[in-house]
Amino acid sequence: MTVETEQFKKKILDWGADLVGIASLDSLEWSYNSALVERYPYGVSLAVRLSDEIIQGIEVDNPTPLYAFHYGIVNSFLDSLALRITNYLQKLGYKALPIPSSQIIDEDNLLGELSHRTVAEKAGLGWRGKSQLLVTPQFGPRVRLVTILTNCPFSQVDKPIENGCGNCRACEKACPVGAIKQEVSLAEASSRDKGFYVERCDDYLWEMSTNPQINDRICGMCIKACPKGK
Repeated sequence: MTVETEQFKKKILDWGADLVGIASLDSLEWSYNSALVERYPYGVSLAVRLSDEIIQGIEVDNPTPLYAFHYGIVNSFLDSLALRITNYLQKLGYKALPIPSSQIIDEDNLLGELSHRTVAEKAGLGWRGKSQLLVTPQFGPRVRLVTILTNCPFSQVDKPIENGCGNCRACEKACPVGAIKQEVSLAEASSRDKGFYVERCDDYLWEMSTNPQINDRICGMCIKACPKGK
């Protein structure tokens, strides 16, 4: 039985997601665990919006305890929502696998089981910005993501949208450690290998996590700086 895409999306939005898209996972890139993608032809991508007021309170070297708590709560909500959708798809007779919203498997490269951002890109939720964050038309990068892999056949899948960063360099200028490479093309800027110093970002996030009031690997400066989120 084919599941009607728009009705499925409406249900998820009613359950609390702010954005939802369906991606075909053929030729998926940036997948850490490629075996997962081979088993599931579709990915359901969800986004929940972050609080503007909390993001605006972030300062250099001070992501704030409020942001740290908010970050964790939104991730927990996304994981709960992913579980609810997983159970719904299973009741329909399909396989479904929720991928944790914030779980690092490869510490050296800051990778999880798969890239939520890449699935979200393929699902048309936004584009990969120079900061390597997903940038949505509605909320900029002020979102958190989660993915459910499934073999459920949907009536239609979503398509990627055009990169809207253009010549903007706001996130590059805001990065406290210069992790976003300068003077590269837009195509290179949205490539993790060519446009981003992963180790610089990783080292800084570890430094932030040593603050007992934060206790998490967060920064948020590029999120705050992006004009698409304001």
